This record gives sequence, structure tokens and C-alpha cells, in this order.
Amino acid sequence: MNLRRGHIIAVEFLDHVENGGNSPMRFIVYGRLSSITRSSMTVDCWAYANRKTKRDQNVTRYTIMRSAIKSVTRLVPTG
Repeated sequence: MNLRRGHIIAVEFLDHVENGGNSPMRFIVYGRLSSITRSSMTVDCWAYANRKTKRDQNVTRYTIMRSAIKSVTRLVPTG
């Protein structure tokens, strides 16, 4: 999949578990792809629909290591 900054995506990934967990757990984050590198993806949740609006405290940013990602689904086609 050819992902670009601005795409609306769902990222399923593995994360660590505390307090005696035996294996990592699967999580999903939904949002706008903010950046993508060889090692990580950054997703902004609660980003404004109007892309000209600057990021503020309402936006939660998640950076996920690509080695932990199980799947990425593009949710909204961009034109």
C-alpha cells in the first residue's frame, strides 16, 4: 500500500504488557498519518478535518515502530 502523509488510517500493532503479561497485546489506533519513516509511523488522533488548522492540545500523537505493526488499513480515500 502506498501510504502518504494525510491519509486516514487504522494501524494494528503490538505493544508491551505490564504486570506479568506473557506476550504483547494487539492494539489499534485510528487517525491521520502525520509522518512515515523507514522505522516508524506517526498517527494524529482527533486531528482537525481542515488540514490548515494547526495542531493543538486536543490532538493525540502516536509514534509506532514499524517492526511492531501487524496491519495498516486506509480508511478514507483521498482525492
